[in-house]
Amino acid sequence: MTAMKIAVARALGMLVALTLAFGCKKKDDAPAVGGSPGAAATGTAAAAPRAPGAMPFDFASGPTTAKAGDYVLVPSKNWIDDAFTKGGDKQTFIYYAAKMVEPGPLESKVKSLSGTEFSAPNGFIVPLRSGQRARPGDVVLTWWQTGSGMQRSIVVGGSADEPKALYLDMDYDNPSGSAKKEDALKRDSFHVLGGVLEPGVSVACKDGAAYKHWIVTAVAPTKLLVIGWAGSMRAFPRASCTPIPPSAKLAAGRDVAVPYIGSFYKGKVDRVDARVGRAFVKFTWGGKEKTEAFGIQNVAAPLPGL
Repeated sequence: MTAMKIAVARALGMLVALTLAFGCKKKDDAPAVGGSPGAAATGTAAAAPRAPGAMPFDFASGPTTAKAGDYVLVPSKNWIDDAFTKGGDKQTFIYYAAKMVEPGPLESKVKSLSGTEFSAPNGFIVPLRSGQRARPGDVVLTWWQTGSGMQRSIVVGGSADEPKALYLDMDYDNPSGSAKKEDALKRDSFHVLGGVLEPGVSVACKDGAAYKHWIVTAVAPTKLLVIGWAGSMRAFPRASCTPIPPSAKLAAGRDVAVPYIGSFYKGKVDRVDARVGRAFVKFTWGGKEKTEAFGIQNVAAPLPGL
């Protein structure tokens, strides 16, 4: 078996494990969704005491913009603790919705939607800006509100402060039909992703000879903290990552780069369904031509050397 086949087999094995645990495979290479914070691993060794705001990555916590009562996205306490015990690069993460209880300069107290309070380094906390209004066609950062887990979504209707949306980080053809089901987003539970580099934006980061697909969870002056294939997390220099505009204008025949099983491949847009926020792209993987539906927030312009 070639090294490439071995790597793919390992990645698929990890995805299967997450799918069994959390119930929703996403071909577009976004973090796993589903389950609940209570489903996180238990019975591991207790994490050693750590300094407030300390991170299991080469990434420094800073002040949070979230205010008390705001919705935020954050991994469960067990998964954060496990990352300090095992190493951040060996831990799988899922970002769940929670409420900010007490913001701090480096670490903050949050409460999960199931009612569990815990402290988390601010580097792990993604604020959702309250008071936002959205219109059809906007791509927003939120969570799967009839399930759980961070999601980018496209607004398709509803009111400006309680819009209806379709989730873009789910496999469009998943048998559950979740990606094609409109959900009403709670007031203050989302914010619109614009043209700046911020949490929720996809990036293509150069990793050796390949470009890997990640979603930004935190931004520092010279570093990005990102989550990607099968819930893995990394810190990258900002200079090695290319942001992908979340609402790029795409058209049939355009050359693009798309993420599949963690890496970007060159492709060509076959058609676009702007209402549902999907581009159907032809690309070659494993020696075979495929056509897949990708969320528009993951479709990049051609990447140098790809």
